[in-house]
Amino acid sequence: KVNLSYRAGEQLLFATYSEGFRRGGANSARPQSVYGPPSNLFEDPAGTLFEYESDTIENVEIGAKTQWFDDQLRLNFAFYRMTWDNIQVQAEDPQPLLYTLGIVNFPEAEIDGAEAWLNWAPSDNWKFDLTLGINDGEIPSTQTLFAGTAGAIPVIGGTELPIVPDLKGSLHATYSFSETLFGANPYILASYSYTGESVNSLAGIESSSFAFPVMAQDSWSVVDVQAGLETADWTLSLYIDNLFDEEAELFYNNRWAQQRLSSNWPRTIGVNFRYNFNN
Repeated sequence: KVNLSYRAGEQLLFATYSEGFRRGGANSARPQSVYGPPSNLFEDPAGTLFEYESDTIENVEIGAKTQWFDDQLRLNFAFYRMTWDNIQVQAEDPQPLLYTLGIVNFPEAEIDGAEAWLNWAPSDNWKFDLTLGINDGEIPSTQTLFAGTAGAIPVIGGTELPIVPDLKGSLHATYSFSETLFGANPYILASYSYTGESVNSLAGIESSSFAFPVMAQDSWSVVDVQAGLETADWTLSLYIDNLFDEEAELFYNNRWAQQRLSSNWPRTIGVNFRYNFNN
């Protein structure tokens, strides 16, 4: 990771280059599977798809951290491009009626995005936080899964990456009362979070008779509220998470003709107490 920064008064400009990786591994050996020995129609005698390699990601980011109006307003933002090489993806064996899943390496994907964070404290009582993230993740050009085998599958350039929402954002508003109650500072807090549409899998890799077609996952939003008392030593709060009992589509799993949906927690009401033993 390499960082460069330049400070002009209270404003900071920065640029970052970073790399990361995940270790490779091996799939379980399955008879008549493209993922492992013994060899068959879809792999060479050496069993080249039995092991999968590590994948790497390169990130280039530029942005700024700024302060305005005597530090009442803070605005941070960044633009980035991530290049993901040799991606580890889960795919279904192209042979019919095997119902076998394994990890294989896919050549490349790109993610272009921008993110921003704004903090505004117009008075001693009010504080607002706004976050925003925009992403465009796709396969940059037509590439092939199971390359070099009889089961090669092309994935068309421009295909959307799974589980990459196009838009995410949140808004938090906190009001702290000037008067104390039981020696503590009362406050109320409300937050709104939004996650945009995404897809559940990579289009093009479904090829068996039990193919699992790509499904769009709808956008969703959640509202949370909280009221509490706070001191330097402890915090006591009453909260309602998911105030309007929104059911969010976190992930659709529709493999092998079974529809399964991973959702969020329903409306949850509770009391939370925290004590700081370091004071």
